Amino acid sequence: MDYNHVENLVTRFIEEDDLEAKEELIKSFIPFIKKFSKSIFIYGYDKYDIENECYRALLRALTYYNSRSNTFVAFAIKSIKNSLYEILRKAKTREVAEGKETLIFTDALENTLISQELPIEEQLYKTLDNLILKEAIEKLKLNDASLTFEPETSSTLGFGFRMGFLGLLHLEIISERIEREFGIEIIATTPSVNYEINLTDGSTIFIDNPSMMPDKVKIKNIKEPYIFTNILVPTDYIGPIMELCQDKRGNYIVKEDIPASFNAIITEEDLNKTMLSSDYKRMIDDINSIGGNLNIFQITSTNIKLKNDKMYYVLKYSMPFVRKTKELVITANLKVENGQIELANTSFLNNSMALDVDKLSKLINYINPLDFSAKILENKDAKFNIETVNISNGKITIDGNMTILKDKEQ
Repeated sequence: MDYNHVENLVTRFIEEDDLEAKEELIKSFIPFIKKFSKSIFIYGYDKYDIENECYRALLRALTYYNSRSNTFVAFAIKSIKNSLYEILRKAKTREVAEGKETLIFTDALENTLISQELPIEEQLYKTLDNLILKEAIEKLKLNDASLTFEPETSSTLGFGFRMGFLGLLHLEIISERIEREFGIEIIATTPSVNYEINLTDGSTIFIDNPSMMPDKVKIKNIKEPYIFTNILVPTDYIGPIMELCQDKRGNYIVKEDIPASFNAIITEEDLNKTMLSSDYKRMIDDINSIGGNLNIFQITSTNIKLKNDKMYYVLKYSMPFVRKTKELVITANLKVENGQIELANTSFLNNSMALDVDKLSKLINYINPLDFSAKILENKDAKFNIETVNISNGKITIDGNMTILKDKEQ
């Protein structure tokens, strides 16, 4: 059925009272009506009676049609369906005499023999809906080869179709066309895929419905489909793309080294959070293990303050045979050395132990919280090359370049 041609015929009849257009319009619905008439049964009506009811509903739809609300095909199909529903409801209440007295049930027997099936009229309603939906899907498939479907029965939703789409957008377009062009209200379940389940007995099954899932004790492992895809984006969008991959349970594979420039502003709070991380605490524990073995000192806490364009590193430590915890405040500027941030002009504000700054410079730079390897994603190391670093207004500003290293071939 050519929907555009049908709309033209309707327009000609409504605006010009063209009887030839009306006759041609009715002829275009003949295959559709005949197919439905053969598919349903209503007590007291033969096939030709049902056909006449369909034609009557079609002409009634032609009278009340409003082109601004829907397409005529959708409006006419809904009109035919509603007309047959009304006939089914009337047939339900009709007295049937044939065979009425041949079998008599007692009340007790009637209560015992409660039918587990749907009433016949409800089955017919569902059958009619199913036929109309199938007709609509078949017509859509004529100009959409990527659309696939097969009949399916659900214990919850009844008869329907399992359909294959190219994606969620394709699903939305098809659903919208079915409702707009055919006037059919549909329920679309959550999209799913086939899962491969390897069982403990060595066999393999494929399921697409949770109700088909075997007992947990019989399952060896479960596999789901996945894809390899290449994403080409400008450097500025690499971060959001990585985040998107992670959100969708994807593994981001870097195929080549990716260079990028960056600018970072680090606050006092950021540095103190870094020193609370497990990696930094592990580094302090390594230092404590050396100091403890030599019976020299144990670092108990660390803290950073940014003040007067300088960084103040507050280190609290304990010593053998000394009850009170001691505090050492290291003040320093920041400089860039070989692409890394190092402390410069280091001095002690309270050097009760007369420590030599030069001799401790390596240790001080080792515990520098700014000197860490960045992790962009899990197992994705990035190399940093710092160009400038400045302390101003209680913040550290860093400019430089970074390279996200490509993944090793597996």
